[in-house]
Amino acid sequence: MTALLLFSAAALSAVTPLSLSEVYEPVVVGAPPMYAGTDMCVMPNGAIRHYGSEMHNGKVTRVYAETLDGGLNWKTSRAEPKSAGALFKSPWSDMWIGFTNRDSMGNRERRVLVARSKKGPEDTSAEIVVLPYRDYACVRLIPLVSRKRWLATFVELTCKKDGGYGAATAYSDDDGKTWVFQDIKPVKDVRRRNPGSARDHWFCSGTEPGIIEMKDGSILMCLRTSGPHAVFVRSLDGGATWSEPWVDERFWQANTRPEFLRLKDGRLIFVWNNTQLLPEVAPSLTPQGEKGVAGFTNRDALHAAISDDDGKTWKGFREIALSEHRNSSDWRELGNDDAQEKDKSVHQTQMIEVAEGKVLIAYGQNISTRRFALFDPDWLLEKERSDNFQRGLKNISHHLYVRSASGGWRGWAGHCAWNRVPGAAMVLNPDIPYTARGDVLQLCRIKDPRLYSDRAGIVWNFPASKKGSVTVNARILGSGFKYTLSDHWINPCDEVNPSLQPVSENMTSADLPCRRPIVNHNDWYDVSIEWDCSKGEWRMLVNGKEHRKGALKWVPKAGFSYIHLQTLAEGTDPEGTHFRIFTKKDL
Repeated sequence: MTALLLFSAAALSAVTPLSLSEVYEPVVVGAPPMYAGTDMCVMPNGAIRHYGSEMHNGKVTRVYAETLDGGLNWKTSRAEPKSAGALFKSPWSDMWIGFTNRDSMGNRERRVLVARSKKGPEDTSAEIVVLPYRDYACVRLIPLVSRKRWLATFVELTCKKDGGYGAATAYSDDDGKTWVFQDIKPVKDVRRRNPGSARDHWFCSGTEPGIIEMKDGSILMCLRTSGPHAVFVRSLDGGATWSEPWVDERFWQANTRPEFLRLKDGRLIFVWNNTQLLPEVAPSLTPQGEKGVAGFTNRDALHAAISDDDGKTWKGFREIALSEHRNSSDWRELGNDDAQEKDKSVHQTQMIEVAEGKVLIAYGQNISTRRFALFDPDWLLEKERSDNFQRGLKNISHHLYVRSASGGWRGWAGHCAWNRVPGAAMVLNPDIPYTARGDVLQLCRIKDPRLYSDRAGIVWNFPASKKGSVTVNARILGSGFKYTLSDHWINPCDEVNPSLQPVSENMTSADLPCRRPIVNHNDWYDVSIEWDCSKGEWRMLVNGKEHRKGALKWVPKAGFSYIHLQTLAEGTDPEGTHFRIFTKKDL
């Protein structure tokens, strides 16, 4: 094999661990050659490969990225054009199975093809089973060991049902020789318009299904829909029939793909985008089609939760990835490769458990945003978090959207994405002598007609809790800020949805007085909000003293996992509010 690329650790945002034992919180370790789907597999020798395509010498070239050490280091090489590609070993036979879009000569196909081999992914003479179906793309393939059955899920690509992409399943009881196909019924009553939206957004009534076998032998499926919450169905007969759908309000999910992983210790991991779309304006900044406005403004944050009781309860709800380009002012310059998917997001995932119980995840679509990352599942069990921003704003969302043609229809600007500018900044802390200057996080407002909204905001995630406290250390120099608690990611500049959350309170200089001229080390306040979901109550404390209290407008089913801070200024406010530290703890 000819080596094409060694992924450089210098390009990463953190030092690559030298061993898996060092891995705890999510760490980026490479970039897949294709967006996540079913292209990552374990080889006969235990290596992990992710197949894909790249442009070389003006031609689309099949390649694979391979790791021999559980994901720490990757090497990308040219793949044999006629090789089977990603296949999965049958637990009950010597057969390897996989769905492919290439025939026996390596040519791309629209028909549904199954590759069968006794050699594995490198087999250049794998049996290709041609099924009597077209325009279905495999999303997931899992073995049901107790039934000796393969179960696959698909995206139905023709939009023949109701104008949106559909979903289908297929199962095989003979190691892939024959398959029983069925379409999944469209989900009724999915939302087509978010609060504050002037137009419908992209319509989807169920597609890109993630599946997992439960401990009782049933199959749980989660579907991508228009939202606002995750939709599930269940099969009690190995995928032959499916229940009516139900909504689980613990998970916010709109037009993004969900995924599951069963760990060897029995625990269950769920990965999804726990996010909400930005309200659409009229006239729209993005194309309007049969499916609605195609603005995917909720694909910059990826989340994970973990369950030790087979999905009855979940912990975590933590960001495992934030788009590295969420503040980029020119999305056209990102990932300009004709072989690449143009969705510059961090949705779509595939996971494998590697040695020492760590999880390897491939996420994202375009080369500019897709990544390999490793994390320890126990990181999802943490109860506290703190950030003083002295290592930057890597854990903060604060972008503002530019009114431009960047929301082009799958053009180089991205798949219905917009250019952005930063909405918050680290500025000099006036308390510290010039010889030892430190920085504080500033939230202010600078009027800018180029922007969708110049109402700047700050969004910070913490481990979900039904009873807890979050504290911001703040000093108000200008108009103040709206202090919101939520159970999901909301766009920083969203002027509608923060006020609809269970707790959303305005804080001004009347609440937090600041003397002028500024007195060093004074007029900083610890502003805490405590909550108890079981009682439906919250209270605010300023420097430990109760400031106000109230009832939750609604009770989040998974507890709170976000603060959303937004400027109250109606005009330009260059001073704004300073923040020194955010802290969350359980009570």
